[in-house]
Amino acid sequence: MGIVDNKITARKILGHDLSSLTLRKNSILTPAVKERSDSLSLNVIIPAHNQLIDDILVSGVEGATGPTGPTGATGPAGATGPTGAGVTGATGPAGATGPTGVGTTGATGPIGETGPVGVTGPIGATGATGEQGPTGPIGATGPAGADSTVAGPTGPTGPAGPTGPTGVGTTGATGPAGATGPTGPIGATGPTGVGVTGATGPAGATGPTGVGTTGATGPTGVGTTGATGPTGPTGPTGVGASITGWTASADTWTYSSVDDPIGIITINRDVTGEIGICTRLKFTNNGQVVYGIVVKAPSYSSPNTTVTFLHEIDPTDSLALYLMANSAITNTYYSIYKSPIDFPSEEQKWTVYLKSTSDTEQTSPGNGTYYTWLTFYLPIGSWKQFGWSALLKSEEAANTFQAANFGLSTSNSSFSDNELVTRILLNVTKLSLWCPANLSKSITVASKTTYYMMGVSLTANTDKIGLAGTVQTTVIKAVCAFL
Repeated sequence: MGIVDNKITARKILGHDLSSLTLRKNSILTPAVKERSDSLSLNVIIPAHNQLIDDILVSGVEGATGPTGPTGATGPAGATGPTGAGVTGATGPAGATGPTGVGTTGATGPIGETGPVGVTGPIGATGATGEQGPTGPIGATGPAGADSTVAGPTGPTGPAGPTGPTGVGTTGATGPAGATGPTGPIGATGPTGVGVTGATGPAGATGPTGVGTTGATGPTGVGTTGATGPTGPTGPTGVGASITGWTASADTWTYSSVDDPIGIITINRDVTGEIGICTRLKFTNNGQVVYGIVVKAPSYSSPNTTVTFLHEIDPTDSLALYLMANSAITNTYYSIYKSPIDFPSEEQKWTVYLKSTSDTEQTSPGNGTYYTWLTFYLPIGSWKQFGWSALLKSEEAANTFQAANFGLSTSNSSFSDNELVTRILLNVTKLSLWCPANLSKSITVASKTTYYMMGVSLTANTDKIGLAGTVQTTVIKAVCAFL
């Protein structure tokens, strides 16, 4: 048997009895030898110092390793024997290394699995910072930049120079004499002059009675006439109201703006003493006769007066019946009477509203959460019967107590006016509560105002709150207060 690089080959072991084979520790068996050795009985134990067979290499004292011989030609691969069924015996102690045999290099065994990477050791402490090196020399100055195209800031204003001498112009020609003013009133008559009485002559013999002469009458005094005051401007020609109750206007009325159903016009003089809140208007515009009611106090800013009015309403849609167009306004009239001839006085012609025939509701409402169902825009002005009517509903499945608030508000997160809010309240288990409500009040708004129709559940576990518009039409409305 031969050993090459501690490998036992099959070539010289074939046909030998392996029961007395001694293997060195760490001997490497070729596949064929391993197959033969695996067939040994489990009870075979090979002593370390048995007598070796002639064909088995006797281990002597390990000598120096000789030089590696040249690699021989690879022999043909032997047929693979059957896999032995025996259990591999325990590895015997390693024998002394014999001289390096000259044989063929066996096939390289498979590479074993790479062992796990060891744990990274802790990072060492950072060393102390070294001293700062000396500052390097300053680099040469770069070339000057190109002139900027952006103008620099303006310098401060210099002091004012001395005032030049006053120029001497020639006096213009005298204008023509003004017209002679009217003759002033005659002055008061001066006092009557008093003549001097002559001295009485000496008494002579009693003769005839002497006659003294009467003194001359003094001159009549002449007073100066006072200047005539300026004549006041001529007032407009008055136009009397006709028997229809309408007063024709000789002024110019002009379109300014509209926000249906509100319109604004301007009049070319101060008419605040003739037209005020509640005044009825009538004029022709865009081929239609437009009626209106003044809903805000007119304001004058020279040279015009601004007038804000509510148009006559179309009851079918709550908008202006004939909305003023941005075109000429003619045949202008106004009236301070409640119902001049042909004025539409029916309440529905001056009522704005919002109607809903749908069910508006909120399922599983949160306790204290506000839900908005309708939005209503209230025009500028004063309104009576502003409010709402609806059929309210609330459904409760589990709780023994249910409560909810409903109403109109200028806020969509709380109720702003308790006069327009109502509550439904019931202490019954599993009940659907339907309740009609109708609230209204008088109100004045200085500008167009938004109102929200809302509901809020005040208890937990409420299944549904809302407005049953399919059963009773939900209505929000406002009636003009100036009828």
